[in-house]
Amino acid sequence: KLAITARLQSSGFQGAPEYVDFTYDTLFEKNYSGPGIYASALAELAATTIEHQIFDPISDYLHNVFHPSRDLVWGGDAIRWAAGMVAQFTVESNLREELRQDFFDVISAEKPDLVAAHSLCTLVTFDFLHNDARAKNITPFEYLTFGSQINNVFVRSRVWPGRLMMPNVRSWTHLYNPQDHVFTADISIPDTTNFASVKTPSAAGHSPVRTADGPGYLDHPNT
Repeated sequence: KLAITARLQSSGFQGAPEYVDFTYDTLFEKNYSGPGIYASALAELAATTIEHQIFDPISDYLHNVFHPSRDLVWGGDAIRWAAGMVAQFTVESNLREELRQDFFDVISAEKPDLVAAHSLCTLVTFDFLHNDARAKNITPFEYLTFGSQINNVFVRSRVWPGRLMMPNVRSWTHLYNPQDHVFTADISIPDTTNFASVKTPSAAGHSPVRTADGPGYLDHPNT
């Protein structure tokens, strides 16, 4: 929040922005079906990143990888955490339906000017924008995605196959760090004037903000 506020103020924004958190860990816990259900999806997902060697042997951590925690570092543990959550997201259609409903409820009530989504939240928000018919009638907002798996080959094949299309938003800015190996991918939407992909190369990897290794997505000089 501090990084977003700083960027807004540096661009001439006056006043104090109001933030609304969108959380979903309880829905993932509620729709957890056990590691055996997600093993195949996890293996496919692991193959999409150069970091996939950390998953050998998969059986050593299959149980723990599907129990989300926000208390992990931006390293191997973050990759394991993300792997389990992304795999569960792609497999559980009921989970995605509940997430779409919760997101719709929040944006209907709050009517945000900006939706800023990091990592798994980019999948949750884009799934609504892409797969929910109600998205055509919402009040459009500015859309910011970073550390995103939206264009990951495995995720796209499971959840939104085909060409990525511009959703019903005022504009979409996608921040991409080539040094972020948490199943992220750059996005390109040709012939669209209100979409921009911005490279934010940094050894900070998946972190939204600065670490000892360098700037994060939100406080990167290119952002």
